Amino acid sequence: MNKIASAHQLGPMLRLPSSKSDESLLGYIFRVGKLNGCSSLQHMYSLVGKEGMARDGGWPWLYESTPNRQKMQVLFDGMEANWPSVVENQLQLFGLEYPARYIKFKYPKFCPACLAESSHHRWYWDLAHVTVCLKHQLLLMDRCLGCRKRLYWDREMLSFCACGCDWTQVDGQAVAESNELYVTRRVLAFCGFGQQREEGSFLDTLDLVAFLDTTFFAASLYLLSQKKWKLTLKKQNHIFHLGLTEACALLADPPQSFFAFLDELYPDERKRILSLCKDYLGQPAGPLTAWVA
Repeated sequence: MNKIASAHQLGPMLRLPSSKSDESLLGYIFRVGKLNGCSSLQHMYSLVGKEGMARDGGWPWLYESTPNRQKMQVLFDGMEANWPSVVENQLQLFGLEYPARYIKFKYPKFCPACLAESSHHRWYWDLAHVTVCLKHQLLLMDRCLGCRKRLYWDREMLSFCACGCDWTQVDGQAVAESNELYVTRRVLAFCGFGQQREEGSFLDTLDLVAFLDTTFFAASLYLLSQKKWKLTLKKQNHIFHLGLTEACALLADPPQSFFAFLDELYPDERKRILSLCKDYLGQPAGPLTAWVA
């Protein structure tokens, strides 16, 4: 690509591929940049005068500021209609409102088998509660199996690591048990991928936000008590997966199953301990708080 004097002189890119129906915004930006000779996502952002934004994908710059969108529009003609944005802490995407607090922008994850089929980043991989690929029943990866380094958006290739590892050729970790697929399956059903189950358990009765809050808090409480880990969006995907899977077990027969867990840890102190944990973890507890009120 020809050298560009400044962002203000930047015209539409020469090659604009059609976006995939399930492609993320950052994935599309990454793909357009590579198609037009940019060496990295940071190279893309430098063209519009944004330095040091690419390591976490440019969040929240890309999603929250209308002026910044207009500046990026110079790079991507015709993209504004499908541009996701965050309004009042909700991600607005294809008619879906999703709590931004449960979206992992900084550390992307992926299914190696999906990348082998089509080299584009699926937007639902960025949802914290989506930890597995239902199609291939594989745990999503957020660390290179070659050099063991965490993934960042500011990398040279979408499907290859700088160490030379081809992520489309690695063997992912199989996830076959239905209880390990449940959270991802339910979240994607909320997003329009698949059918919601008939109400057969407590978790099946919850709406999207209550489901996300309740499972995330229960996962946090389990990991804190068993592993001494505080669950945040910085944690690796396999930790999320472990926590959410165990959270479903804690909530299998509520509230008795959840109370039994609390009482094992802190006998006869349910209300005080849950309140303390909620304050410490800084996360909404969903219906769990009401159970011990």
